[in-house]
Amino acid sequence: MIVLFMTLGIGRPAPENLAHGLAFCIKESRAENIVIFGSEKSREMIPSIEASYAEQAHRKIPEYRFLELSRIDDIHHSFTEILAEYTKIVKDTPAADIIINNNSGTKSMTSAMTFLSLLTRRTIFFVEGERDPSGAIIIGTERILQQTLYPVYDEMILQHAIQYFNHRQYSYAIHELSGVCRHPQKEPLRKLFTAYDLWDRFNHREAYELFKTLPVPEGSSIRFEKNRAFLNKLLNSPVKEERYICVLVDLISNAQRRYDEGRYDDAVARLYRAFELCAQVMFLEIGLDDIEKKIPFTELERRIPDRDRLNRYNDYRNGSNVLVGCRRKYQLLQDLGETDAMKWLTEMQSLLDKRNASIYAHGITPVKKETAELFLKKMNDFITTRFGGPQKKNGTSLEELFAGSQFIEITG
Repeated sequence: MIVLFMTLGIGRPAPENLAHGLAFCIKESRAENIVIFGSEKSREMIPSIEASYAEQAHRKIPEYRFLELSRIDDIHHSFTEILAEYTKIVKDTPAADIIINNNSGTKSMTSAMTFLSLLTRRTIFFVEGERDPSGAIIIGTERILQQTLYPVYDEMILQHAIQYFNHRQYSYAIHELSGVCRHPQKEPLRKLFTAYDLWDRFNHREAYELFKTLPVPEGSSIRFEKNRAFLNKLLNSPVKEERYICVLVDLISNAQRRYDEGRYDDAVARLYRAFELCAQVMFLEIGLDDIEKKIPFTELERRIPDRDRLNRYNDYRNGSNVLVGCRRKYQLLQDLGETDAMKWLTEMQSLLDKRNASIYAHGITPVKKETAELFLKKMNDFITTRFGGPQKKNGTSLEELFAGSQFIEITG
């Protein structure tokens, strides 16, 4: 069933022209039911519309209802009352094909009908034609201009998606963007959002493959190029220590984003892993690989002459290798000559314990904001002291790496 929603004014300055134009709209729309919204005075126009329709269509006007709007100059009230009727019809007759005409009425009434079209994606049947000096459409010149507000709707949805992206809600941004019908930026933004979503989930390889194909976003070119260069270094640097320094920096930047979102348990879980990764990078610096490989016990026998210290690791032997957890890694580093390793562990111990008591580890205690904030500060201080400084590590400073790991924001 086709239902025509129509606003109705009083027809000034040419009521006969208006009646003819609205009757023409009813005829061309093939409406089976009409809902007319207007004021007490605009009700007086209905007999003229009925007569004009009968003359044009050679039959009686379809069934109609007139709903009087209580405050015709208040856009909020007009929209609320029109929307209430729309909702009722959709609920009672889900298959109803509702079309809209807003040629006539106060500005608040016609605007309310436009907003209804925007909200519901319904087509507007607008009567246009040649106009006389008073601005009225000349009888007999009428024609229907069918309009949809998809471009406006698309732009609104696009801006919502960009807001989600800028708030680091990448999956929401991608989902919101799927509601865009036709917009030249839809596909480029979908790829951009997907690339950062992959990166935010530590899927660096797939993210970088997308980054290589993406155009540089307008207004974010410098940071975007730094992001692309950072991922390239993380994946492709010939120096293994540098690759994992990049992973370490990325972990901390990711933890900062989770902290900014108020997800303190997530932030602390990432910082715990970052603290362990610091130890693994220090192993790499002395030729031991605890990331991609395992540490042979024979290496410890060769490097730790003190038998009592060496025997600490007998319980951690797995075949010919040694498998140690986060805390024991720092003990091992101390025994291998990293003189401040146990000092760093001691400083971080209470924060590590709070992580272990969280729901993401072995307990059910929620992580407080203050805990995550302190953990972030201590980790930044730790890696700056141990891996930073004015000197450059393998050609790139820690400061430059952190700059490369900061995600872009899109200007609307």
